Amino acid sequence: MQAFDDERWHSDGEFPADLPATAAATHIGMFLAWCADTGLLAQTSAVAEHVAALRSREITPGAFALAAFGGAFSADDLTDEGAEFAAVYYGYPDEDDVRELAFDVDYVDEFIDDGDTIFHVPDSWSSYDRIAAVLTARFTEWDNAGRPTAD
Repeated sequence: MQAFDDERWHSDGEFPADLPATAAATHIGMFLAWCADTGLLAQTSAVAEHVAALRSREITPGAFALAAFGGAFSADDLTDEGAEFAAVYYGYPDEDDVRELAFDVDYVDEFIDDGDTIFHVPDSWSSYDRIAAVLTARFTEWDNAGRPTAD
């Protein structure tokens, strides 16, 4: 199964030299933490321990993405509903599909004034709380629109 995102896609190549490579997983962790909070994350025994630590806020979203998923995730890591939403909102069916309402656009819009790059967004619960509100709004829009698919 093709990954929706992988921290290695970001940390390899042109990545800010002043950041640890783990900062490339922060945005992925924000999405996965929201999926865990909203029941859109597939519940497997392999991630259950990490989800418990996430829900109690013992680990940050980025640390969760790295510990539970190795910094990458695909549709297999989500419920069917979560995978359908992610395919429309997070993933791109092909490189020519550039949508205005996509996770990366919302992430940049939310944090544009918070650092030099999106990778400078703190892996913190205050950052999560900000983007979680946006994700919930986008999910509601998708749901109210009849759950259109990426096809």
